[in-house]
Amino acid sequence: MPSTERLSPHGLRAGFVTEAYMAGARDEQVMDHTRHRDLKTMRGYVRRAKLVTESASKLLDL
Repeated sequence: MPSTERLSPHGLRAGFVTEAYMAGARDEQVMDHTRHRDLKTMRGYVRRAKLVTESASKLLDL
């Protein structure tokens, strides 16, 4: 990582939710770790993860 790149708390949280979802974690497990209180808010991150896991390029073996 370049020294000029910075990590933000929000970026780390979003990355965790995305990776946990892609690994098959349940909503309750993710929310327990991230301390989300609202399922809808946490699911906002899950939608982003679906963009990666459900990409049409996978159908083409790309």
